[in-house]
Amino acid sequence: MKEKWLSIIPHVSSKHSWKLGWKHFKKCVHHRLSRREKKQVPWLKPGSPALVALEEVVNNKRLLKDIEKLTEFHHTGELDIFHSLMLKYQNKCTSATDECWHILNLQHLITTIIAIGFKLYLSRVETRSAAIQG
Repeated sequence: MKEKWLSIIPHVSSKHSWKLGWKHFKKCVHHRLSRREKKQVPWLKPGSPALVALEEVVNNKRLLKDIEKLTEFHHTGELDIFHSLMLKYQNKCTSATDECWHILNLQHLITTIIAIGFKLYLSRVETRSAAIQG
């Protein structure tokens, strides 16, 4: 996350790939810009007051320290999606009595199918995310 944050500086200077020794972000994640697109954007010039001010904000040590902490933060959105699938497809009224054993076996089967489907969903999201980041 820190590298992505720091990549703002070369991006706004119309440098969309760089060799700064970073591990994850070596280029912008957007599509390759055409000459026409590059001309339409008012890029910041090296040494300009606007770029210097932006660099001060982006390179602020206190802010960078906070961003490093965000890298370890994990959203629970994926778990929420899984739980909503469980609520959608599982029977809400089950009991552990002998006559309901077949229902519990069915519940286990449904849970397994949901977990497999969710794992496939996550692998597609990870693949798509990796393709975007290059």
